Amino acid sequence: MAGRVAGKVAFITGAARGQGRSHAVRLAEEGADIIAVDICRDYDTVSYPLATEADLDDTVKAVEALDRRIVAATADVRDMAALKSVVDDGVAELGRLDIVCANAGICTVQTWDEVTPAVWQDTLDTNLTGVWNTMVVSAPHLIAGGGGSIICTSSTAGIKGLPYLAPYVAAKHGVVGIARTMANELASHNIRVNTVHPTGVSTPMADGLGGLEGLIGRDPNLGPIYMNTLPIESLDAREISNAVLFLASDESRYVTGLEFTVDAGNTIRLRGDHPRGRQGQDRGQGRWARARADPGRGGRRPAVIRGYRDVAPAASGLFARWLRGSRHEQRMVRDRRGGAAARQEAAA
Repeated sequence: MAGRVAGKVAFITGAARGQGRSHAVRLAEEGADIIAVDICRDYDTVSYPLATEADLDDTVKAVEALDRRIVAATADVRDMAALKSVVDDGVAELGRLDIVCANAGICTVQTWDEVTPAVWQDTLDTNLTGVWNTMVVSAPHLIAGGGGSIICTSSTAGIKGLPYLAPYVAAKHGVVGIARTMANELASHNIRVNTVHPTGVSTPMADGLGGLEGLIGRDPNLGPIYMNTLPIESLDAREISNAVLFLASDESRYVTGLEFTVDAGNTIRLRGDHPRGRQGQDRGQGRWARARADPGRGGRRPAVIRGYRDVAPAASGLFARWLRGSRHEQRMVRDRRGGAAARQEAAA
């Protein structure tokens, strides 16, 4: 049986290891040929070692073991000319381009006042400008081929403000913005653009990050923002690759501009799950109790929602007010129509 992306060619950045290699292997398993690129050298501003040329060679072997073709090269996503050269050479050898995975990225951990200009610039240049460069050099090939799919790796940090990751959060939010823009601009060429938002993934990047637990220890109230709803701490990279495969395949041919979360429920956690939120609720109830006990002190019941039992009456009240307004408008319309009909009858 033919694979889900059989006959297609995918360009993947950050392909030497981690999610990038996983995407390359998963797409190759379903019949795609691969153009793989990675920087294969370290950054002065990043504490953990980045991928090496040996890692990229391992990706090549993994794809070739699946009897698929692969063109691999070292290049920096911050260098648009170098990136263009890689994708042009790959398309020349493999014949086409259908899928783009803008995956390369770095991450650092520090408080806001410890973010150096170099850390900020390296992170934005790689995680945001690098994604932009990847789309720009790839789009002409997708247009020439009659369409395709671009998948940009964002994060839960592209949806909410994770503390101690300010440059990373800024870049990942930016990825969502440029992906939406490109989804609109490229739609007429039958090109879809979507973002994938993983929670923590077991990769060398995640394993190499240090210091986060210590920072959260300074303010434990911030800890729950990192928690998943489902009982799992981090995902295997293949879980993200399965989402990438879906977005790359014709199964998602009418899916574009989507923020595809593969986050074990991380981004749906409510403020009520937060220790500080519960303390705030308790304080609010205390003020309400005091106001009831001593009306002369004034006060208004705080807008605190503890769960669905509180949500339901509030929602019902809103719905009732909307319904009353809607019925009032309907009566006004009927009255106007009736008056117009009466005037027409009198004129006749």
